[in-house]
Amino acid sequence: EWNFSPHWSLEADALFRELHLGLAGLGSNGAQGSTNREPVVTWEFPVLAKYRFNGTRIRPFMEAGASFRTAGNLNGTNPSHYGFTAGAGVETSVFNLKFAPVLRYTRWAEDSKTGFDQARSNPNQLELAVGVSATPEANGHPLGKRISVGALAGIGLTEDTRVTSLEYTYLTQSGLIQSVNQTTSPQRGI
Repeated sequence: EWNFSPHWSLEADALFRELHLGLAGLGSNGAQGSTNREPVVTWEFPVLAKYRFNGTRIRPFMEAGASFRTAGNLNGTNPSHYGFTAGAGVETSVFNLKFAPVLRYTRWAEDSKTGFDQARSNPNQLELAVGVSATPEANGHPLGKRISVGALAGIGLTEDTRVTSLEYTYLTQSGLIQSVNQTTSPQRGI
């Protein structure tokens, strides 16, 4: 975080987030087969302008800006790579550490279509996070007192994927044609 005035700063984060995708096959008779839980590994990079209100021990703040995302282990998905994030929280200091719980909302752009297109991520992401950071004590630090470095951890409060359904037909070993309806069910992620 770079503090360029007593009220304004610019924060950049690198957040690991594993999305969870539940897949279940439904036979033509309506019977549900086994359910698979598939991870979609993502890294999110929000870049946020932050405004701190006046306060003594507790300083409320608001933040907003762009978020970028890269994903691996896609499992038939293709989560969008950019969105908008806004949040509100409070900040307090204990010795040289700042603690800042924040409630953040991210609206992701629509996912790119994949060939199989079996699942879509939820474009609305709500999370509760707590940041802990420290400011260098000496002005002799190469970046000065305006830069603080810390850690951010949290939990997602919304579903990772939307419920979708895909019907397809395949030929069984016995030569029978079977129709399967594959659904995705939302799972919570951290």
